[in-house]
Amino acid sequence: IFTTLHPNLTIKNNSPKILNRAVAYFCNNRPAVISPNAYDKDGDQLRYSFVAPKTVGNSPIPYTPGLSVTNPLVCSSPITINPTTGEIRFTPSQQQVAVLSVLVEEFRGGIQIGSMIHEMQIWIANCTNTPPVINPVSSQIATVGSSLCIPIVATDADNNNIALSAVSGLMSQGATCV
Repeated sequence: IFTTLHPNLTIKNNSPKILNRAVAYFCNNRPAVISPNAYDKDGDQLRYSFVAPKTVGNSPIPYTPGLSVTNPLVCSSPITINPTTGEIRFTPSQQQVAVLSVLVEEFRGGIQIGSMIHEMQIWIANCTNTPPVINPVSSQIATVGSSLCIPIVATDADNNNIALSAVSGLMSQGATCV
């Protein structure tokens, strides 16, 4: 992780926290979605983009020919990153291990006050299992201080057990819904 802060910052600031693991596993030839799931407890605006992964001495890691900072995986369609949510979408088209870096810039009142780089390792494997399907969840609005319970429904065509978990900077750890 690499972090910078605005040198003239006189207000209190907490760096964003990345809540998801830095290693992710996906199946070849299946659409994939990943998010760094950054949380800023100060409520600062976060903006996401790809940057070059670094090696020792802050040098960029060289890419295999045909790959680049904005195209770090062999995919059947372009890899995209949502600059507002950080959501990364892609459909890998071969087994591979890739490193990608996400720049998370932090803004308060339209002024950049900090940034950090989060590097992720992506593993793509050939899979025989059919992934579970999670029913879409509509947008929810909760009043501050109130409880919100959202039922999540998932099915598995292979009849395997499904374990679901949520990661959020807004929920207390171990929060349950009954």
